[in-house]
Amino acid sequence: MKKKIIYALLAIFTLFGLYWRLAGLRQGYSFWTDEDHVAIFARAILQCHAPVLSNGYNTGLYQYLWYWLTALPMALISPPEFAARLPAVFFGLATILMIYLLGREFFGPFSGLLASFLIAFLRIEILWSRQARPYQALQFFFLLTAFLLFRYYKSPSRRQKIAYFLGFLLTAVLASLCHGLGLLILLDGLIFLFIISPPRPVTIATGIATILLSFPFRKLLLAILTKLGQINNLFYYRVFLTHHYLPLIILATLGSFWLGYQSLRQPKLRAPLLLLTIPLVIQTLVVSFALGQPFVRYFYITFPFIILLAVSPFFLAKHSAPPKRFLTLSIVSLLLLATLPQLALRPQKYYSLNRDMQEIPEVNWQKIYALVKTWRQNHPQAPLVVNWNDLPIWYLGETPSYLYLLRPVPARRDPLSGARILHSVNELKTLVHQHPTGLVVLDSWDDRVTGGVRQYCRQNLHHEVEVRQLFPHQPRPWPVNIYSWSP
Repeated sequence: MKKKIIYALLAIFTLFGLYWRLAGLRQGYSFWTDEDHVAIFARAILQCHAPVLSNGYNTGLYQYLWYWLTALPMALISPPEFAARLPAVFFGLATILMIYLLGREFFGPFSGLLASFLIAFLRIEILWSRQARPYQALQFFFLLTAFLLFRYYKSPSRRQKIAYFLGFLLTAVLASLCHGLGLLILLDGLIFLFIISPPRPVTIATGIATILLSFPFRKLLLAILTKLGQINNLFYYRVFLTHHYLPLIILATLGSFWLGYQSLRQPKLRAPLLLLTIPLVIQTLVVSFALGQPFVRYFYITFPFIILLAVSPFFLAKHSAPPKRFLTLSIVSLLLLATLPQLALRPQKYYSLNRDMQEIPEVNWQKIYALVKTWRQNHPQAPLVVNWNDLPIWYLGETPSYLYLLRPVPARRDPLSGARILHSVNELKTLVHQHPTGLVVLDSWDDRVTGGVRQYCRQNLHHEVEVRQLFPHQPRPWPVNIYSWSP
């Protein structure tokens, strides 16, 4: 395939990918709970020039870079829901280009182009390119890491090797400053370097870098390590992959076995095989056995490696005899056609977070807190009782003195919001008796709400309204109920 045609098609995929990712995004649909967390600290940067709340609360290095990347468009563009999601759009486009480059390096331009097409139009890729969260950036950084390590492996020049290795370390640092899962880049790289060229100065340097970069996250890592053996989410991720992406999984499995077999004859295929399989294996182990809650977004980071393995048979078929080549290409093409239901063949105004697995509340918090604000205009001194600490901070401002948080935890105040904590239903009853009027906002997803609270609210407080969903059509409603009390 001629270079001009390839680049023209790649440009078309990228431009269409941009349009698909921006379609409807300007409407500024309500943040979901993790998005408003990012928005709070991005707003703090614009107000105080640092991701620190007025009460001094900050998250250290956790997502530090992502807060700044989010703050930049929020300073220039409105509404904030649209602006905060633009960095993910940028990294989504960068991923389309990056997977082409990596696919071309491994398997040639056709495989790279096919992989970029899938990244451009798969619904799951478009979805996470429209969220104010760092997972799309992590996906890009993981691909960039594989590209840099492959160039390091191939390069005959010592100077170039040093440059690619330093680029790999810098990528790991940037990814880790976007999210703690970025640390896995160093682990993946360490394993690759150890296998491909055991122990050399670069392997030792990677090990040292892993230790140094892990140190600021030591409390989080220690908490994870202490839970090893108590967590098993493997079934969840197996269901996610086999129920929704089975054709790609079959192709990726065939591709990995075929690459392994061919690498015995062609040692040059050994590096691509390792760079594609190591991140998938490590990510699967970590999300299944180290992280408490299973979420698609944790595995999504390495989804492009499945895609690259899935398109590898097109490259490998070239080395087969004509009858086998025709059979291989036919099977691969049919399996890829079976992925059509997962492609967005036309742009949509919204994409549900729960299309694959129903795990994230899609709630119209804008509407809910507009109702809260209206109610508070008539009752400015009345207490507001909630079960999420970041939502009222985003919509009502920092450290409101009237805020109470329902949580069965030992602390008296929530460190992020400054809200006074109600530990039991009896404390809520006491609050109701102490104040002539007040408001309670309860969503249906949070399982950490103090026991008995929901039943008490239903039986003893006035039900103001129930807001059931964010989008006109979504796989599952997530009701939020607002209750009040008065004399």
